[in-house]
Amino acid sequence: YLRVSTDEQSVGLEAQRAAIDSIAKQRGLDVVFEFVDENVSGALEIIDRPALLKALVMLNDKQADRLIVSKLDRLARNTIVALQLDKTAERQG
Repeated sequence: YLRVSTDEQSVGLEAQRAAIDSIAKQRGLDVVFEFVDENVSGALEIIDRPALLKALVMLNDKQADRLIVSKLDRLARNTIVALQLDKTAERQG
């Protein structure tokens, strides 16, 4: 899952993508889906973040078994929300 909150962060997508690819490679995983929320604040509710919502649905439906992010703040700006999302993904994946 990749997220940038402004157009100015578009370079950030490439850095996030590289980090995710590196994490996957280190763990012997293949990245088969990419979910990108562009111009979306990490402070928004999940329902307002379409790519994240789709990723969580796919985890729930067993169409994917992991959700990789380059950094926790890409998942959510609020640490408590990020940890809740992490636990949700862990339960579903």
